[in-house]
Amino acid sequence: MSLICRWNFSRGDILLDDSLSLLPSSLNIIGENIVQYISDDGTCANRYWKPWILRFDAPFQKLDYYWGGYSRFDFGSIVVSPDMFDDASEWPPPTVGAIDLWYTPDTWANRELVFSGAVHRGRMSPNGGIVYDMKSEKYGVKLLCERTDYNSENSAMPRAFGAVTHARAKRLPDSGATRPTFWKAHLDGTVGVDWHAYDDGVNIDSNVIEPAYDPYVFELTSTPAGEVTISGTGDNETLDDLLTWACTGTDDEGNALLALSFDNTNAESPSPSMAHYAESQQLLTDFCSEVAAWFTHLFYINDGTLYLVDMDTDNGTASLSQFQFSTVDYESHAPVALLKSSWITRSAVEETIGKYIKNTESEATHESFYSYGDERNIKPFHTTKSTVEARLSAIETIIHSDWVTIKKPLSATLPTVGKAYTLTDSMWPSDISVSIRAREIRYDFDAEQPMLAITGNGTIS
Repeated sequence: MSLICRWNFSRGDILLDDSLSLLPSSLNIIGENIVQYISDDGTCANRYWKPWILRFDAPFQKLDYYWGGYSRFDFGSIVVSPDMFDDASEWPPPTVGAIDLWYTPDTWANRELVFSGAVHRGRMSPNGGIVYDMKSEKYGVKLLCERTDYNSENSAMPRAFGAVTHARAKRLPDSGATRPTFWKAHLDGTVGVDWHAYDDGVNIDSNVIEPAYDPYVFELTSTPAGEVTISGTGDNETLDDLLTWACTGTDDEGNALLALSFDNTNAESPSPSMAHYAESQQLLTDFCSEVAAWFTHLFYINDGTLYLVDMDTDNGTASLSQFQFSTVDYESHAPVALLKSSWITRSAVEETIGKYIKNTESEATHESFYSYGDERNIKPFHTTKSTVEARLSAIETIIHSDWVTIKKPLSATLPTVGKAYTLTDSMWPSDISVSIRAREIRYDFDAEQPMLAITGNGTIS
């Protein structure tokens, strides 16, 4: 079993593209490129990979939330021998580089990608080797597009995901025809049929013009007297819609977003619907992580594909015999007594002060079995109380399930999050049957026998 690494370094700087992606395709190496092929044991795969990897910190893959979200890799550092830079033209070791790091149980054909990205030199000493910190890939794409608003400030433009009611319409600079202009927030369909505009709760569909010059805005034929709001359904209605758009879609200027393939084979079907009006700017991957976790899904990115997986679905299976694992540890998370979600319901009302849009705070709660536990607030991505309560219940089930860590030798193939593991632990006075799905994976490639620590939730009996 070997770690093999293709290392590209130079005398210049690494320039990143605007997306801040650290994928090799977006690395621009300035200067004289030098490529080395190295390994931890001097393996011969498709070529001789020189034994210049001295140490590789154990990377781990972990969910953003216990109940789902983005499964991100965290990498430490890689230490290489000074011999890697023994040519006079390669000394001293350069500050930056780009590497592809694979694990292979035997041959080049059976390799699996562990890391692809940038490295930055840290410490170096004659006896300790050259330490390079590994910079895992980041996706700097923002959730919301930005435009100049009515106050001449650069501002994030809201976006509707699923059904929204009386959402605040963002005002833009007046059009060339001096008509009041507003952001449509990606509502689908035709005004007056599929979506509607209001002035302090009074329908003004007849005053709306959808200009040909910009499909994302609407104009009004008269100046509104109060707050302009919109109701309708956004062009991404479900969790699948959101991830499909994030992976394969474009922003409002036609630029690719994450530029990934999308696999929802193990996602919930039909995909759960959203009801959310996004007004605050954040990274697209962070928003997707929040939404996926809310619907008890996880996702991970591997070799150019984003995989969406229902937390209650097996992403592969494995049954381990007593000789295929070394230890099993058990843990229960701190109990949660109450899970709560709150959101604002906006409605048109007419009272003694006149007509206006009223904000009402709505709340859904779910009590657990543990009255002595903590209270946890979770941001909802739906506005139907029964739907929110059902999601809180699903989240509570995951939090209070049995959590188990299995340590086992690294096999021929690398594991994936969501994979189901079953085993019988006979190290106790009575056997314990374990059934979990992997949520966190820690790799120890430096051990004499490469090892895995797989933490997951499920049941023990």
